[in-house]
Amino acid sequence: MQSTELRIGNLVYGINRRSEVHLPATVPLKVLQIELFNCEVLPHEENPAHEEKFFKISNADLSPIPLSEEWLSNFGIKKNSLKIQDIYIDFLYDPTTQNYLAVSNSIIIARFKYVHQLQNLYFALTADELIYNKNIHAD
Repeated sequence: MQSTELRIGNLVYGINRRSEVHLPATVPLKVLQIELFNCEVLPHEENPAHEEKFFKISNADLSPIPLSEEWLSNFGIKKNSLKIQDIYIDFLYDPTTQNYLAVSNSIIIARFKYVHQLQNLYFALTADELIYNKNIHAD
């Protein structure tokens, strides 16, 4: 990934270079510091205030997390719809492009595939962080 795609607080996967096949790990990492070629990260469940040192990882070893219905639910987005102030945004999956479309009043406002892109869109619209909690599922 490139550093320009990321914001502090984004969730990404790290690529496991220890195995024969280099696949993304399944534990989300939270980006805590962004540099041109590296990021400092922690597993998303760890509290950075309680850690003295973060993991430094090459941006080339970061992998975006594919957005899914489960991820939307873990962000508290109910029935793929989100209300931001007086605006409703629906998240529709387009199987032909494998993108999610953010739609408001029949207007596509964004297309994206990854969790960090949804986080960035939410922050741009609200100036707040989108909270991830894998234990909360929207109804």
